[in-house]
Amino acid sequence: MADVHDKATRSKNMRAIGTRDTAIEKRLAGLLAGAGFSFTVQDAALPGRPDFVGGGLSVRYLYPRLLLASS
Repeated sequence: MADVHDKATRSKNMRAIGTRDTAIEKRLAGLLAGAGFSFTVQDAALPGRPDFVGGGLSVRYLYPRLLLASS
């Protein structure tokens, strides 16, 4: 499929997309913290930089599809 934008337009669009602290991330962080889970947000040390990494557990909380994947 061909790209419908030129390089400058694509770059402008990608800069405008928020990658952190979105409303759903804040909501999920509140729910996890309220349930007593400890977690790290966007751990750059892990491949793919997952949005939420459970502390002390081998579980990664993946967003935007909100899947739970064990490591």
